[in-house]
Amino acid sequence: MHKMKKCLLLDRKEIEGQNISYHIFGDGNINLVIEMGLGAVAGEWWHIADCLSKQFTVLLYERGRNISKLRSPKNIAVELHTLLQNLPCSSKVTLLAHSQGGLYAQQFARMYPDMVSGIVFVDPLSAKDKLEKSREHAEQGKYGDATEISREMRAKYGL
Repeated sequence: MHKMKKCLLLDRKEIEGQNISYHIFGDGNINLVIEMGLGAVAGEWWHIADCLSKQFTVLLYERGRNISKLRSPKNIAVELHTLLQNLPCSSKVTLLAHSQGGLYAQQFARMYPDMVSGIVFVDPLSAKDKLEKSREHAEQGKYGDATEISREMRAKYGL
């Protein structure tokens, strides 16, 4: 007897010019959002979302991939906020953030603190990580002056 594989079907909404794909696991208002790392797809996380749905109502979503529009932590936070406003959502959510999703979750929490009950970081990336990598590259002569790069990164990420 062959065991059937589960298939994850995603709904879509156009938010801020991006096609956002998502699936809600569990019943009731969303109270947990999974913010995946760069390049991750929902298929990599659905089994975790499914397990978590025994205790939470989980939003698993794929950020828009329209690269003709600026992609920044701020844009991504605005898109998530708009998506949550268009879905059944609790007044506060917990963000489960992996890798670069940690950067986006931090930005979301700064912009919408009244919507966040907590953040769980899983191997997170922060703006300071990018700043340190920029300094390393500059010191190795890979590009520009480290002082100029760090000033630019501080301004860009509000450090």
